[in-house]
This record gives sequence, C-alpha cells and structure tokens, in this order.
Amino acid sequence: MEGHSKIQIKKPSGFFQLGNTHCLAIQGKIYISIGPDWGYNLCLGTILLGVNIFFIFIMAPKVPIELQYIGLFIYLSAFISYLVLALKDPGIIFNFWEINLEEVQSGQRLCKGCSVIIEKGSEHCYDCQVCIRGYDHHCPISGKCIGSGNLISFYAFLMSVLCSVMYLAMWVFIRIKEIRS
Repeated sequence: MEGHSKIQIKKPSGFFQLGNTHCLAIQGKIYISIGPDWGYNLCLGTILLGVNIFFIFIMAPKVPIELQYIGLFIYLSAFISYLVLALKDPGIIFNFWEINLEEVQSGQRLCKGCSVIIEKGSEHCYDCQVCIRGYDHHCPISGKCIGSGNLISFYAFLMSVLCSVMYLAMWVFIRIKEIRS
C-alpha cells in the first residue's frame, strides 16, 4: 500500500470529531461518543442524579427495607443505563482510509456527507453528520443517534424509566395509605 497514492491509512486514537459527534477511540475503535445534543445529556444526567439523591434521603426511609433495596436497584439502574446510553458508540461508520470516488466498487454507495461506504441498514444522520450502522433514530434525550451499537442500552434505559415510574406510583400509594390510617 505504500506505493498507492490514493489510499492514506489513518487509525485515530484519542479524542477527535466526526461530523458533529465527539469521539474517544483507541486503535481505531470508538469507545465513547458524545452527540451534538450534549446539553440534554448534562440536564438529564443531573435530573437522574437528583432523583437518586431524592430516593435515598426522602423516599427510602419511609418504606420497608425490602422496598428500599428494590428502589435503590431501580433508580441506580436508570442512572447507570442512561450513562451507558449517553456515552456508548451508536455504530458510527468511519473508514481507516480516505476513499476517492474512483475506488468505490460497483454496487457500493458512498455517502456524500461523510465519505464512507454505506452499509446495508445504515443511514446518514443529519443532526450528527455521520453514518450510523443499524440506524433507528436520532434521540435528543440521549443526545445522539440510536443504532446497532447502543440499541440495547436504549431499551434498558426505557425499561428502567418505566420501572422507576411504577415504583414511584407504588410509593405514593403506600404513603397515601399510611396517611389515611
């Protein structure tokens, strides 16, 4: 490959930007990506941290010990699953080499926005300005795209939020019952 002037190898390591997404990669593998809606990440992460603190100091002392452990598990799961979702690579497609148009083989499509070969099931996200493997949608709540790399984390977060709301409803029911008796 040394004699070929059209290919330039690049294996990014460290922090860099792809489109509107900030990434941390080691030896060409993205480990952390932060999307363009990082402000939502910061706000929702702070809210979830506040909910955990509220649970520990306000809600937990007013329920039996078994429910305290269940609640702690649920609320910590919501916070941790959100952190994983907010930081995990959604499946960003990028090349280790620069591609010229004449190098693209027949049947392959080249994304005009980010100059990568478009894989089956991937789409270009116009918010993040990158192509995402297994693209599902761009989620402003998570601050990035949801794709094959973080889809399970997204569903885990949704389930933990659902469990948190159900636990809160149960706590309110228990408190109302205690107040009336």
